[in-house]
Amino acid sequence: MKSVVISGANGFIGNFLCRELLRQGYKVYGISRNGTTIKDEMYIDIVFNEELNKMIDLFQLNGEFDYFFHFAWNGVSSKSQQSYLTQIRNIEISCQYVELASRLNCKKFIFAGSIFEYENIQNKNIIFDISDTTKNYSYAKFAAHQMCLTLCSEKKILFNSCLISNVFGENENSKRFISSLIKAIRNDESFPLSQCDQMYDFIYIEDAVKAIICVAEKGKNLSEYYIGYGDVRPLLEFVILIKNLIKENYSLEIGKRTQKTTYFDFNQFDMSKVKNDLNIKYKYDTVSALIKTIGGKQDD
Repeated sequence: MKSVVISGANGFIGNFLCRELLRQGYKVYGISRNGTTIKDEMYIDIVFNEELNKMIDLFQLNGEFDYFFHFAWNGVSSKSQQSYLTQIRNIEISCQYVELASRLNCKKFIFAGSIFEYENIQNKNIIFDISDTTKNYSYAKFAAHQMCLTLCSEKKILFNSCLISNVFGENENSKRFISSLIKAIRNDESFPLSQCDQMYDFIYIEDAVKAIICVAEKGKNLSEYYIGYGDVRPLLEFVILIKNLIKENYSLEIGKRTQKTTYFDFNQFDMSKVKNDLNIKYKYDTVSALIKTIGGKQDD
């Protein structure tokens, strides 16, 4: 039986990943800060402890672990994105988890990357904008990615990064864009939007986790894999689709959002690598996944 460790096991993606790996017959050790809701005899819940030796004592060591999935990250969709203290701590914890993976004899470390790592990169050079502290999250993700990769190479641990676009699905309570927009429309609440002319790509949670597991099982060492459908469109198209699926008479507040908008050049992402290297075929497309998530129109 294969065994895995998952940090951030109580997060939206981490929790779904735990359940899917259990379904596939893995033995799962989930690390969380406040405990998770998973109840299964093959699942072991470990509350985060910053001291590595104490962490190791919590594991039932019986040989090598196959994969270490690192999904824990504070300050993803909150004001903590701007906190350099929070983001520096995220980098430190990420490196500690590589140390833990090494001590547990994990064969491969899978880093949950983000397309926001590329927010500050042009032609493989980092472009620093010292006037915009909201990019501290992006800088930290990029730094943690590179440092974990280097540490894994030093410790002879295989390494992959999953460059995650935008994941969504049912029962999501995070502040991610789609879940927040769906909630606002259903409750007829104000939801200020940008001009929505930036390009976006989304992926349904079931397909995202399927791809992440496939990266762990088949990914080429040191490779980065983009996790998204590659259905890149202006954000406005997704917004209108979601509105029409829930409440057609909902009034969109286009252009009312005052925060700075991030524009990505999706041409810099190798979207074919997952399919070419790993032969992944997704179950859903964007539209069918949104329909599944929303569950039909909610008009009164």
